[in-house]
Amino acid sequence: VLNRDRLAALDKVLAQSRPSTQSLLASFVEPYVRYGSGSDPGWRHYCRLIAIVGPTGRWSELLARLFDETAQKFIDALTKLEPSLDRETATRAFLFCVGTMVTSFTGNPRLDRLTRQAAIAADLSSTFDYLVPFIAGGVAAIAAMPKSDQKQAKARQRTN
Repeated sequence: VLNRDRLAALDKVLAQSRPSTQSLLASFVEPYVRYGSGSDPGWRHYCRLIAIVGPTGRWSELLARLFDETAQKFIDALTKLEPSLDRETATRAFLFCVGTMVTSFTGNPRLDRLTRQAAIAADLSSTFDYLVPFIAGGVAAIAAMPKSDQKQAKARQRTN
């Protein structure tokens, strides 16, 4: 269901005359927010579970089976919207976005404490409003990296 909604939203973005990276990323994040903030507690638990198991690598085969096909389509679109990104760099940027997204929707009350309740972590719609420009800005910063910096980063990766 989540992949279906994401791909439908992606199709709408790509059908626009001038799609933006921000609208592309919003089309990926919005279904997650919609389901995670809906009335079904199962979806809220699912969003938290993904945030916990995703980074561990323990369930990487399952996550690959469930999400990689959709992720590849978003990465393809990202390379079209940000032509300075090669496939490897676009994939890295996309995964930074996904990691930030799932972490942002865990409901961790640290935001509540640090803002003295002015911002509430459980308010996923408000989080969405900040998250999408933030991750789009990160992608734009990576896309703006000089090619020499990208080559250095790749060279360091190969030597490690």
